[in-house]
Parts: sequence; C-alpha cells; structure tokens
Amino acid sequence: MLFERTVAPSIFGDTSPEDRPTLTLVLGQPGSGPGRTARGLLAEPPATAILSADGLRAFHPYYIELSRSRSDEATQILAEATAAWLRAGLACARAGRRSLLLEGSFQSAQVASATVELFQREGYRTHLAVAGVPRAVSLLSETSRFLLADLAGRAARFTDRAAHDAALEANRALVADLEDEASVDRLTIVGRSGEWVFDSRQVDGFAGASRALAREHVTPLTGSEGMQWLSELRASTDYALEARRFPAKVAEMLATLHEIAIADVLPRLPLPEESVARSGAEETLKRRLDALRAAALAERTPIDVATPNVTPPTPGPALEIR
Repeated sequence: MLFERTVAPSIFGDTSPEDRPTLTLVLGQPGSGPGRTARGLLAEPPATAILSADGLRAFHPYYIELSRSRSDEATQILAEATAAWLRAGLACARAGRRSLLLEGSFQSAQVASATVELFQREGYRTHLAVAGVPRAVSLLSETSRFLLADLAGRAARFTDRAAHDAALEANRALVADLEDEASVDRLTIVGRSGEWVFDSRQVDGFAGASRALAREHVTPLTGSEGMQWLSELRASTDYALEARRFPAKVAEMLATLHEIAIADVLPRLPLPEESVARSGAEETLKRRLDALRAAALAERTPIDVATPNVTPPTPGPALEIR
C-alpha cells in the first residue's frame, strides 16, 4: 500500500521507539497557522514525527492533476485520501511508540479529547498547544489561502464562516474543560506572534488558560497590523471580484470581513477622526460591502462589479483601499 511504502517512511523515518513517547496536539481554527505554532514546539531529541492534512496531500499519486482541477470532486478525492492517511499515521505512531506532533482544526472538543485519550491509554505523555489568533486574522488568512490556490490553478477546500467559528468555539470549550479538569500533561497557549502566553504542567493545574486564550482572540490589531490586514482584504476582494466565478459562500465571507473592517479595524487606525483618508476608506469599504451582499443574495450569480486590475491576494504594507 502507498502508506506503508511511501508515506510512513517519510513521516517516521527519522524517529525511534520510546518507552514514554509524547503526543503533541497543535490546534487552532482554520487560518490560525497551527503549522507555525508547531515549529516552535518541536523538542530535541528525540525526533518527533509531524502529521498534518496539508502535509499529506502531496503524497497522492495524482496530486498535481487533482490540485490543478477546480472541481469539488478533486477536492473530495484529496480529502478522503488524506483522512485515511491521518488515521493510518495515528495507528502507526502508537504501534511503533513514536512521538508525534499532530496539527489540525477540530470541529468539536470531544473529537480532540478522544484523540488525546486514545494515546493516553497507550502510555503517551500528552501536550496540547492552542494557537490564539484573533477571528479577523484567521478568517482573512483562510480566505486568502483559498483565493491564492485558485490564482495558482490548484484545487482547495473552502472553509466557510460557520465551520471556522465552530472550530474556534471547539478550542475555547476544550481549554475550558481542561481548566476544570487537567486531563493532559501540559497545556500551552501560543500568541499570534509565536510567543507562549500560557504554559503549565498538569501538576500545577491550568487555571488562567481560558483567560489567556480569550485575550489573544480579542486583542485588537495594532495600527500597522490593521493597515496590512486591510491591504490583504483589498487584494483578496479585487481578485474575487475580477474572477467573477466564486459561489455565494465566498462573497459572504468577504462581506463578513468588510463588516469587521468597518466596525473593528478601521476605527483603530492612526488616522484623524475627521480626515479625508478615514472617510474615503470607510466609504469604499461600505460600497464593496453592498456589492458583496448583493452577490451573496444572488447565490452563485457572478459578481457584476468591474475592477481594472487583478491584484493577487498578498498583504502589502500600505493602506490603499480603492
């Protein structure tokens, strides 16, 4: 089988059996960058295998052909193969007593807890790390990821607002459960800049973990962060409007992001309250929000808004909302 022949040696080739291996579960809502969090958690030695859905897709023998297809069927084929290899990877780690770092987004706290319990029964130490990233940042990051994949001609699964928010709430619920009953050996909350804002062992308890995660979720963007965020939103919206082929759920997500921009991001920029720049940016955001809402209501009707240039969804340093 492909997993035994190719996937497993690539993932577990540099690891060795341990008497007391460790499962490190790295969680975050879609777009929160759990992979970046994972890189800061790898301990040496012993070597730890890394298992993630994103890393497994490339093992599919028809990955290039499937990734270039924009069909839902191609995306589903990759998702099904990845899910099977994730299950096989978990079983392989337990059978070989290898330390494992598992990255992912879980739609429920129960699924994450069940994964932890599965490894605890095999004598594993367990370390849970949660990426604390504001909702505005992860929503935009996940939307940009999808649009960048489209720009490159690759298939990508779109994460809608409901699925994103379900994962965010699952992380909050899991941390709250652990604060009430410390059922893992270690709990870490990682801030959006990669710093550890909470880190504690089971013996000391996890009081304060929920507060630390909530603080990371609600801390507003700084002025410079907000300007970059708005530039990325503008670029992503430009591309989506020009492409004119995205379904209503993409327009709905972009509309949500424009609502966040008007309510939370723009007011915190270092611009005078009555300045022409602030009022012009707000009017542009409102105009685009109206267009996106109309497109979402049309449900799969192309967005009929003309823009002269297509700008790839890459964040820029300047605030330029046209």
